[in-house]
Amino acid sequence: MGIFCSCLRMCCEESGEEQRFTNESSSSLIPTTVYRSNQGGPVDRVAAADVAAQAALKRILKDDKPQLTTTQKNIQMIAKRELEKERRRDDPAYRIKELGLEPAPAQTEVPESDFSPVILSVYFTCDFLGDNVARTKTELFDKLETYLKTQLETENGVISAIYMIYSLNHKQTKDMCIDTIGKYVSNILEHSDDPKYRKIKMSNKAFQERIAACRGGMAFLKAIGFEERQEAPEGDAEPEKFLVMSEGRAQNTSGLVNSLEALKKGQSVPIKLHRNLKIYKVDPSKRLQAPELPQDFFDLGPEELKKEQRLREEETDKLTSLRTQEMRSRDVLRKYRYKYTLIRVRTPDNFVIEGTFGVYESLDAVRQFVCPTLSSETITFQFKDPVANKVLSAEGKSLNDLGLAPKAIIHMTPSDSLPGPFLKKEHIAEAEML
Repeated sequence: MGIFCSCLRMCCEESGEEQRFTNESSSSLIPTTVYRSNQGGPVDRVAAADVAAQAALKRILKDDKPQLTTTQKNIQMIAKRELEKERRRDDPAYRIKELGLEPAPAQTEVPESDFSPVILSVYFTCDFLGDNVARTKTELFDKLETYLKTQLETENGVISAIYMIYSLNHKQTKDMCIDTIGKYVSNILEHSDDPKYRKIKMSNKAFQERIAACRGGMAFLKAIGFEERQEAPEGDAEPEKFLVMSEGRAQNTSGLVNSLEALKKGQSVPIKLHRNLKIYKVDPSKRLQAPELPQDFFDLGPEELKKEQRLREEETDKLTSLRTQEMRSRDVLRKYRYKYTLIRVRTPDNFVIEGTFGVYESLDAVRQFVCPTLSSETITFQFKDPVANKVLSAEGKSLNDLGLAPKAIIHMTPSDSLPGPFLKKEHIAEAEML
């Protein structure tokens, strides 16, 4: 402030005025004019000095943020408009309307890229249960838990417990359980002769929160040698439940080390997206109506929508800065709003092959899905976008990159002029009218 006053005083003295300032807040920094008797026209000079002082004051007190160029301002305006579109799009009512989940007015023409039968859910399979067991993700993991529990009493008990820990719990719960078990086992390995390290009080808060709350945690401890017992603590207290490892099991250091290593390197049971193949026969004179996509198709829940909104707000600033190709690629991945997409392939003889795919899968995955349904292995074909009237090229692009999410109809165009039928007899026989 002292430097500011000195500079301002010099400016004012050149105009014929002296200015007095105090060290009060910026709102009180209004110059008080003292007129010199040997100078004329004080009113004009006072006005000029006041304007100069106010201008200097604004320059000193304003924010240090650099002024944006016209181009940057235009970019920010565009970004803000896009952000507002995203806000509206995140609104459930807007999103439902946009996705065609509500019936369109009778007078509105429905484009062919929309279709109508209700899709109940997305289904999955896993090798443990077999490809013929297709369930929703929740139902599949319930059946998987039941199966793994039946394996706990076998020689694969440790492995089954590890699969349970990794497959049936959230990451934070899983990590806490693994960390706690690691401490239990490490203490036993270091103090195998001390019984206090081979005993775990089951009512202990840490045990309840870190082990009992994790599906598979208790099963792992029992699989490596802990047994559940009732023991009375010192005094006349009531017996309590403990997990106790015998001295003999504690001496099996190699078994404990191997089990702990397996736990730390464990993996969840791989699950696979079930294509949920359906075959339809369509009336060539009618357009296909829009299906109702289940919530499973969308990547964002309520909390994820809030997070996505924050990411959108960050994009306003990002648009005004230079970014590497790698950084832009990571941002593009964030914009995927769907996990899955429903693809319908229409054959020249008016059948539709329907399947569910992940948005990151390629067009080749659709081809591999379609080929086994065809009447001959020699049929060669291309996929065509009926709206853009162009051939779809795979070339490393995902279904989302090709604009085929969360739903799309594409046409199968044979390379040769074939009369048909294009599908196997069993598929034609099971086709439903669409």
